[in-house]
Amino acid sequence: MKTENLVIMITDIVGFTRRTSKQSRKENADLLARHNSLLRPVIKSTGGKLVKAMGDAMLIVFSSPTDSLLCAMAMQDILFGYNRTVSKRKRIHIRIAVNIGEVRVVRSDIFGEPVNITSRIEGITPEDEIYFSDAVYLVMNKAEIPSAEVGFKPLKGIKEPVKIWQIPRFATSRLVADDAPEPDDTDEICFPYGGAHHIIRNIEKKGLLKSFAKPAQPVMTWVILVMAVLLSVFIIWFVSQEPVQVEPIPPADTPIEVIEGATPED
Repeated sequence: MKTENLVIMITDIVGFTRRTSKQSRKENADLLARHNSLLRPVIKSTGGKLVKAMGDAMLIVFSSPTDSLLCAMAMQDILFGYNRTVSKRKRIHIRIAVNIGEVRVVRSDIFGEPVNITSRIEGITPEDEIYFSDAVYLVMNKAEIPSAEVGFKPLKGIKEPVKIWQIPRFATSRLVADDAPEPDDTDEICFPYGGAHHIIRNIEKKGLLKSFAKPAQPVMTWVILVMAVLLSVFIIWFVSQEPVQVEPIPPADTPIEVIEGATPED
């Protein structure tokens, strides 16, 4: 049995079930596609690995607790910026929980009590917030991550209450209300978790946002696959052909045989 000490993050969209029951299948697909295009590049750029996506929820692992919380802050800030540009109906609000511990690794999935605790913490996390366990608080870089104690919370299925921490929103000196009008210069917006704009710029420089902007089109995927197969078949056929035997041209000083009785025209 393979085990690893990993930082575990679970995210989900607030009110997703209620929301999808009032939308068409296309609207639901568009919602998830937009959610993924906004958040997956951030996961990749901060060293996270997406273990699996369960509808609107994502299970992600990190090797660094500090990086995991910086990722969580960036995710919330990116959605904050996105929500300021769309109607209320299209806004996306998530909650994020982070924990750390030894998990069982089975193929590409993870299991164990740390995963269960993360799930329970996510269940009590408010909208647009980031909650994390005391285990993460003890090992994270506290100079990079602002924190505030939530307190001991009983979690379903867990024997003892777990001490919970949060990253406070707008923990900077310059605050902008949620309903404040958007300024002309978007760089002046104060993000609630104060650092995502730096990560966004790095992502844009690497071109990661473009790669996740649109889901792959099945038709184009099949076209590329068929073209690759045809090219492979042609290469195999070409290589298997016997080379054409060409008679060597005699050197210039080789005597030419003269046939008796033949005229020059022959």
